[in-house]
Amino acid sequence: MERFPDDHKGVFGHALLVAGSRGMAGASILAVGSELSSADAQGPLWRELIRQVRGAFSGTLTYSANWDHHRAFQAWADLDAIGLSLYDALAGKPGASTSDLIAAAG
Repeated sequence: MERFPDDHKGVFGHALLVAGSRGMAGASILAVGSELSSADAQGPLWRELIRQVRGAFSGTLTYSANWDHHRAFQAWADLDAIGLSLYDALAGKPGASTSDLIAAAG
């Protein structure tokens, strides 16, 4: 079984310290990752990481997948919220109105 890179685990160790510290007592949401497409299909590893994070953080947990790769992420059911990233032009030119942007977003 593959493993998450050690630096990924280290980042979460630091994030958990910060999120759980008195200085961040108001933190209510934590993203366990964002657009890590090369690791999306490693369901057992994600579930274990989420389990560990839940042991140290009582807030909402999410992950943000790239819009064209979200089906590959295998731990959605273990999270509280789903995030999707999409970098698509909503307007053909600068200065579009709010209503134009909303209409383009569908």
